[in-house]
Amino acid sequence: MRHFFLLILAISIPILLFAQNPKSKNTTRSEYKDGRYFHTYSTCVVNAPFKKTEAVINEVFNGLKSTPTQSLRWAFDGLGKAKTQDDNVQLYEKSVSYDPKTSAYIVTLLMIMDDNDEMELRIEGELKNVCYNTGRRELCLNVTKKVKVLNDGIISISAIPREDNTTVLILHSKLKFGFLIDMFFTQTRYKDIIEWRLAEFLNNMKLRAEKENSIAKSNQ
Repeated sequence: MRHFFLLILAISIPILLFAQNPKSKNTTRSEYKDGRYFHTYSTCVVNAPFKKTEAVINEVFNGLKSTPTQSLRWAFDGLGKAKTQDDNVQLYEKSVSYDPKTSAYIVTLLMIMDDNDEMELRIEGELKNVCYNTGRRELCLNVTKKVKVLNDGIISISAIPREDNTTVLILHSKLKFGFLIDMFFTQTRYKDIIEWRLAEFLNNMKLRAEKENSIAKSNQ
């Protein structure tokens, strides 16, 4: 499978995923601050009621803790590197575990490059899906153990209802890379490799909610 788990690929093996930046459909910006952390903020308006957008967040949550490479292909559509003859990177989950009591999340991935070069990635973190009293729904993945070149990382996606029956989706990521990688990882390179993928992932969620809302309307 070719286009899986951008968020993990982008933060763990960014050099393998260099690609040109397409036009973003979101309001997105990134900053480098606070002890060598890259912060990315992306926002978009979903032309669908909050319940439809909330259902998409739940779908991503359930997919991550079960079979992400199979059930979330739509979420990572278009997030691989440039489609060339040399594009031959595939990912499969070897195991996924989730403890609902502690939110502990562990996924082991097998990455295959050029059909024969294999590398195993193990991501450990906290995966939470929280509904606040204000009505905001938040999905959050917090990496709790160093992953290859990533020293620390957290990615959260929130859905906020609006009075006009639309929804605001907000993504915030905070990533800290290893010192040697960080020395050569400029803000421009970060935008070209990671920022646009985060924004496009959010846009895929927006499109999913709008599609489901359109289908529901047509069935009424």
